Amino acid sequence: MPTPKVPLISSFLRSQVAAIAATAGDFSSLYCLTEGQVIQQLLGTSTARSLLIATAIASIIGACISFTLGRTWAFKSQDKGIWLQACKYAAASFLIACINVGGMHLLSNVMDNSYMYSKVIIAAITGVFVSFPLFRYWVFR
Repeated sequence: MPTPKVPLISSFLRSQVAAIAATAGDFSSLYCLTEGQVIQQLLGTSTARSLLIATAIASIIGACISFTLGRTWAFKSQDKGIWLQACKYAAASFLIACINVGGMHLLSNVMDNSYMYSKVIIAAITGVFVSFPLFRYWVFR
């Protein structure tokens, strides 16, 4: 397995900054889609179902921000093929989105917590224990 270009601590810190930027895009999108009842009005769905769809869309927006910053700055992996990285990133992001949606359902709909509180908890757990290892050792290695 090739050695990553950016040392572990540096890549972890940089990836956390990238994650904060991606999370800002994710959270603001979720807020706008949920509070503006965009999904509910477009699709005519229930509040609970609209929250899950909005969570998935917001995760995709955050993933686009994260991919760009991860590839160019956090892991400095621009010399590798972008399409292979994008495919790996899409697979990792799908897993992360599933965890986010499942976690949101559990914490918001089942346990009846605030959706933003739930999002913070899920984002923190997923970011450290799923996203960083996948990105460093698989997507951007």
